[in-house]
Amino acid sequence: MHIIPALSGIKLSSLSQARGWSGWREDALAGGFIAMVIGFTVATQLPPEAFNYHDDFQKYFAHPVRMLATGTLFGSPLSALGSETLGGQAFLHAIVLAFFPIPFINGADAVFGLLLLMILGADVGRRRLAPLPGALLAPLLIVAVNPQYVNVSALYLGAALIAASVLLTSDEREPDPPPVAGLGLIYGALIALKPLFALFAALHLAATCNVRIIREHSLGPLLWVARIAFASALAVSPWLLLYLPYYENLSVADFSAPAVAVPGARADSFDVFSTRPLYYGATAANYAALIGLALLAGLWGLIGWRRSNCAPVVRNCSGIAAAAAAVLVCYAVLMLALSQRLAGYATSLRYSIPFLLGIVPFITVLAASRAAFKQSRAGVAVPVLALLIVSAGFIPSAIDRARQAISYGSILAFAPLATAKPYLEYNHAVLSASAQSIVRHVQDIIPAGEPFVAWINLPFYLDFARNPVIDAEAAGLATAWARVPPGTGFVLLEYQGFGVRSARDYAQAARNAGERERRINMRALGFLQMLNAEAEKGQLLHRDAHFVVFRRPSAE
Repeated sequence: MHIIPALSGIKLSSLSQARGWSGWREDALAGGFIAMVIGFTVATQLPPEAFNYHDDFQKYFAHPVRMLATGTLFGSPLSALGSETLGGQAFLHAIVLAFFPIPFINGADAVFGLLLLMILGADVGRRRLAPLPGALLAPLLIVAVNPQYVNVSALYLGAALIAASVLLTSDEREPDPPPVAGLGLIYGALIALKPLFALFAALHLAATCNVRIIREHSLGPLLWVARIAFASALAVSPWLLLYLPYYENLSVADFSAPAVAVPGARADSFDVFSTRPLYYGATAANYAALIGLALLAGLWGLIGWRRSNCAPVVRNCSGIAAAAAAVLVCYAVLMLALSQRLAGYATSLRYSIPFLLGIVPFITVLAASRAAFKQSRAGVAVPVLALLIVSAGFIPSAIDRARQAISYGSILAFAPLATAKPYLEYNHAVLSASAQSIVRHVQDIIPAGEPFVAWINLPFYLDFARNPVIDAEAAGLATAWARVPPGTGFVLLEYQGFGVRSARDYAQAARNAGERERRINMRALGFLQMLNAEAEKGQLLHRDAHFVVFRRPSAE
């Protein structure tokens, strides 16, 4: 990722000419490792044998299908588009679906995103730590860390964009100051993929601005920050404008669901240094070690910054310190400030993984390479050994993931369910041609051109071009604009079957420790009760073992 060569007058490292792992041997080792990992991923997970039967089937698959069928992601005020995601990931998924069947949608992140992240990781250490194979270190940690993969959302792609922004502000081989347009586009892309990534964009930009102000002893960088903020807003504005009709109806958030009692929340606790296996894999202590690695890299950056008078070296070290500060604050905010507002500690830890993967391996290698530049063996050894020790700590969970991938064709983090025979059989049945035929047959009962509400497990099989489809998702029901549009006269409801959640399921899930998760499930419970009440009063058009189609009483 070299935008410009290293600045003149800076001798990258006399060690770069050393024998051993320098030159083609280092490239061959890193390239071979990356090829082996990607080859294994393709062989075992493209396509995977199982997906998330709620998030993927009910949400992420439907978004690109709608886009390809109608030319837009806009369409349902009961979906998560415009809130949980702005559609960046769906756009990439649509590219995959334009050429391959739906099961290959996993390749966008699990294969391409991982490949992109590992290539960036190899580049950051390339020719910098000879005679050590520096290009291998970051990819090694990236592969070792348990990603707690639960759906086809943007995990590795988000981490790759985060890594790109870190390199633009920390790598002395990149222009100083970083290009406004380039950094703005990266931040904008992150937000388009997942609005939660705005947390990193804001913190990283603020930290980078602070270190530049300290370095330059002026407030000049504030103008640079303002320009990047404007570029980021410009980059994300088309996505926000797409959902402007939703945002203009924030006061219309009630879909007339009957009131239901809110059950008591479950107690939630978390030990940062616990060595007990987590539900989603690895241990809390493993991820705490990553935070410790970020602290160590930040310390190395601060030491180098303080001891050097060379402008590019100061820029490199201060960038490392800024990135370390960003990941530490991101982790603290997610775990301490937002965990009880979102979905509890376990989920917040999972949300933090893209930040950890996109920052920690990169600043650790940069810190070690800075010590190598000064020919300090001890300075190189400490971060490198720490990186290897942290990687080794993840080996047990990495072995478990590899075994699961070989035996069951996925690395879904909820392994007990994802490896169960009924779950695998359901996934095979869902991804068969007969499943699409069944959904299309039920949709044909509704007159063409008539808008209808779809509350089913497999909305991605609906013909979005035949009817305006108001597909409802549990997360979409929790938005401030959730409503059934006027004139929607029909409902397609899946009321029974594997993966279909009952009113009791939603009531139990509403006891989640996270405030947002409670709201999602309470809204879903109320919405289901509303549909059941309308089904009793409306005109029944079709009923079988799984589906009900009826005309809403308000449309009669």
